Amino acid sequence: KILRISLENTAIIPDEFKRFSCATEEKPDVVVISDCATEEYCCYGIRYLSDGDKKIKNVFFSQKDRGQMLYSKTDDYSRLHLQLDSNCTNAVLSELLVVGFYSHISLQKALLLHASAVYYKKKAVIFTAASGVGKTTQAELWQKHRDATIMNGDKVFLTKESEKIVAWGSPWNGSSPYAQNIGAEVAAIVVLEQAEENNVRKLSGMELLEKLASHVFIPGWDSR
Repeated sequence: KILRISLENTAIIPDEFKRFSCATEEKPDVVVISDCATEEYCCYGIRYLSDGDKKIKNVFFSQKDRGQMLYSKTDDYSRLHLQLDSNCTNAVLSELLVVGFYSHISLQKALLLHASAVYYKKKAVIFTAASGVGKTTQAELWQKHRDATIMNGDKVFLTKESEKIVAWGSPWNGSSPYAQNIGAEVAAIVVLEQAEENNVRKLSGMELLEKLASHVFIPGWDSR
């Protein structure tokens, strides 16, 4: 399923998002509105927003700039509100949007994997690893030597459709320049490590869980 985000009253839109723009009359899955809350107060170090008599609990602050925030008035995170000031950068806006978007799609059994992915022979091959190990480098080797298309260099969304796992490119690409609007069935997930010699083997059992699970973003702010 392709999810549609509507950005309303948003003065700044990251360039990566413009690559994913489309004209459609269909109702968006997630609506993002840039506005201001009516009141703000602090309680035991946790900041809440008030919408009249109703407290808004789902509030996210940027780690890069604590003055910028995003909050949701709906339990399914389908209506997100941005509260930004003139200092907000594209990087901060992108950071807030991925938290809100992932909150929404997590409820639809989707995962966000810290990984790069290539589109090769109509399927996706994913490379996951800690930062700096070589995810993007590996993807670029496939692009150079196998004519593969790099879907994303940093974040890959995974969904289950029937018996297939499908990988999706997204506008959120970290420090890499690669962000393509492509979806494809996953052929393999490769956990990269650096070594003196090249070697590949199949992971299983607890080793698989240990090496893969640490690269999945867990939305711990929502117990569901």
